[in-house]
Amino acid sequence: MVYVPYEMVERLMISKWEKGEAGVFKPTPQEIRIEWFRMLEFYPLDIEAFRTFVNRFPLEDRKKISFRPYTGTQVRTR
Repeated sequence: MVYVPYEMVERLMISKWEKGEAGVFKPTPQEIRIEWFRMLEFYPLDIEAFRTFVNRFPLEDRKKISFRPYTGTQVRTR
């Protein structure tokens, strides 16, 4: 799973809005939270997919994004 801090998603969405990209409106707090949860659910299948995901963010924010791959181990509780 990928972990992205909420503040980074907020800055990314606001920067897109400030650049004036076509069809992008000022994001509401609810839209930012929805996008944040979508990013948390992203599971890259290879390192290239992870790099493509990370390249959406500015250089200073990329170091804060972490990826925890699935190890295949199962934990049983009784």
